[in-house]
Amino acid sequence: MTGTPAATTSSRPALASDRPAVPALSAAAGTLSRGVAVSGVVRLACEVLLHGMVLSMFVEGLAAGPISSGRVMAVLGAVAITVVLLGRPSQGLFPHPWVAVPAVLLTAWTIVSGIWATERGAWLEAVLELALSLIFFVAFSLLVDSRAMVHRLLVGFAVGACLAAPVALVQVTTGARAVGLQGDPNTFALYQLAALPVVVFLAFRRPGWPRVAWTGAGVLLIGSVLASQSRGAFLGLAVVTLWLLWNGARTGAAPAAARRLVSTVAGAVALVVAAVAAVAFLPRFDLASTLEGGGTGRLDIWRTAVLAWWEQPLLGLGAGGYEPVSGQLLSQTPGVALDPYSVLFEGIRVHNSFLEPLVEQGPLGLVLWISLLAGIGLALEGQRRRYRDEIVGALVPMLLVFVAASLFLSVTANKLIWIMAGLAAVLPYLRHASEDDPAADLPDRHDPHQSPSALPASVETSRETP
Repeated sequence: MTGTPAATTSSRPALASDRPAVPALSAAAGTLSRGVAVSGVVRLACEVLLHGMVLSMFVEGLAAGPISSGRVMAVLGAVAITVVLLGRPSQGLFPHPWVAVPAVLLTAWTIVSGIWATERGAWLEAVLELALSLIFFVAFSLLVDSRAMVHRLLVGFAVGACLAAPVALVQVTTGARAVGLQGDPNTFALYQLAALPVVVFLAFRRPGWPRVAWTGAGVLLIGSVLASQSRGAFLGLAVVTLWLLWNGARTGAAPAAARRLVSTVAGAVALVVAAVAAVAFLPRFDLASTLEGGGTGRLDIWRTAVLAWWEQPLLGLGAGGYEPVSGQLLSQTPGVALDPYSVLFEGIRVHNSFLEPLVEQGPLGLVLWISLLAGIGLALEGQRRRYRDEIVGALVPMLLVFVAASLFLSVTANKLIWIMAGLAAVLPYLRHASEDDPAADLPDRHDPHQSPSALPASVETSRETP
């Protein structure tokens, strides 16, 4: 009888001593939940910012003096990068070396070229233009933390292109080249065409009415590309069509090689028909007038650019150095058919993203630019082959489109290629459970070559931290 109360009495202090832990645990749980909520808000804010950066490329024609949507988003991106790095110092920048090394070296060489640049003002402008694109690169390589986010960003890019397509189709009815809200017909066509692989893969993965809708969106995109009357984009359309036919013919009972051969032949025939129609109905695609006009001046521009490079074959003219002297070169070079007075005061760029680095930054500049493109391509192709992810795989034909169009454009500092560089740099370090194969998780951040089978199937969708 006496032992029982003693036991009861001895047990109560223990219960009393545990009571302070209840509010402590509640406070800890509250702090944790608030931390999770804040983290979720930050992630949402970062993703909204990245979507804004993507969509800003389509409306750069809506500018107020020097203030454009791209520059505004670059400033916001720089602020977000600073805040994230200050708040998460452990969130180190460890992009894929195949992409990061040539990007850093190309940036450094561009800056160093100011030492021998013939035009310091043009050099400074080129450096600032590259700096804005680098902010896009760092933002996408730092703020993207899952493949699901990559999917949503690519879908957002496709939606932006689809919204711009009707504007282009209305513009072409006035007899002018379509520019959408971008401001430049060639850059506009590049963006529209780059979105086409994403739309095709979305149509492939979404049965029913979504497939019909995305297929119709693809038709709109092709129409807007033709409305821009960009010959470089037309070449890109041929490249991406052949790529999609070759890599997308994976259904049916016939052997894969036979399906790909038939699809390639059918695609080639379709491209020939499209080319004939373009020559017949669009004067810009007429071969005789193109050759008579020197390829809208590009052949003359390239000729004078090569002559300028011969003057300084090792180091080049310095970043941005060709445009200020282009009018003088075009007016003094014998046999040039382009009217020099059309560009004498404002200047014109080389309009070739492989010749321009050679002319302005010498052979090393060209090697670094090609290395960057090769690094992006290898990183993206490795991810496409390693994991069954058609949406992310759309980045590969997007890169092919860019390379084809860059033969006729000066786009070394274009935001699209630096966004793709950012995604290529971070994709090997992202992990998620695939919808088709939950065990197909991405490798650990410390080892991009780790086999997916070595990871647990329950790995959450996130970016691996060091």
